[in-house]
Amino acid sequence: QGNNGVQQWYQVLGNTKDNETCKAIELDGLGNLYAACYTNNLTGKDNLLAKYTTSGYLQLIQVYGTSGSDVSKGLGIDELGNIYTAGYAIATSSRDYSGHTYKFIAP
Repeated sequence: QGNNGVQQWYQVLGNTKDNETCKAIELDGLGNLYAACYTNNLTGKDNLLAKYTTSGYLQLIQVYGTSGSDVSKGLGIDELGNIYTAGYAIATSSRDYSGHTYKFIAP
């Protein structure tokens, strides 16, 4: 059936001041959309996970990471609904890069 290509909803995440960037999206088993993003702030970048319902309602925003700059680049959801994000962090003092993976337990 489908919607024949008709736009179902449209949302803007964040604002022009913080410059949010999303790098990956994934649908869960119920059709909810998750976006792995990062946001710029005064001290660098922070990871941001957003969840939208099937009707486009923003249901969750989770900002997380280290004291340095953090950038999410990937997203996955397992069969239990657990959410995984992957990316990298840049240490504030040394500018060293390191990989990171986060897991969010399904409600």
